[in-house]
Amino acid sequence: MAFIWSTNGVFEPYDPPILPAGSMPPARRPDHHPAQDQFTRVQRAYEHAPERGYRKPAVLVRQIMTSPAVTALPNVPLERGWRLLKEKSIRHLPIVEGGRLVGIVSDRDLLGQALIDPTGILVGDIMSRKVLTVHPDTEIREAARVMVEEHIHALPVIDENRAVVGIVTTSDILRCVVKRAGLDLWV
Repeated sequence: MAFIWSTNGVFEPYDPPILPAGSMPPARRPDHHPAQDQFTRVQRAYEHAPERGYRKPAVLVRQIMTSPAVTALPNVPLERGWRLLKEKSIRHLPIVEGGRLVGIVSDRDLLGQALIDPTGILVGDIMSRKVLTVHPDTEIREAARVMVEEHIHALPVIDENRAVVGIVTTSDILRCVVKRAGLDLWV
């Protein structure tokens, strides 16, 4: 059985009409116009669409973030930070001190420093101290906008006390879009 994806995001069974024996399908009748079928299908689809003004709830960061986030202290040696990224298959490492976010390092930051001189360097020495963050209740549309405008690939998710409760990455947002076909990101 085939299915039709309608404008309201619902898959509906498609049952082609059963024609009486000896009759021609509509597209082959001399008095039939194929555009009429197209108009009828579109009209039926809009009849099932939600009313104007109806809006789906937005997807929030809390729904797609990776939690708990892998974090490190500023006094972690560069080599250990690099191993942590590789072991956990991650590319961004929020740096916390006293339970609060104080910076972030990426695999690029670590690799760049490793190429120069990795000995005796701590992740706190090369971390970015100005970190853009989001709250768990931030809409993913807003998180994505910030990532695009600032050319970054991860945002630590923090609570009111600046404690890291998760991390949201471009991969998380793309995974959400792929899993939620027909996703409306507005409220």
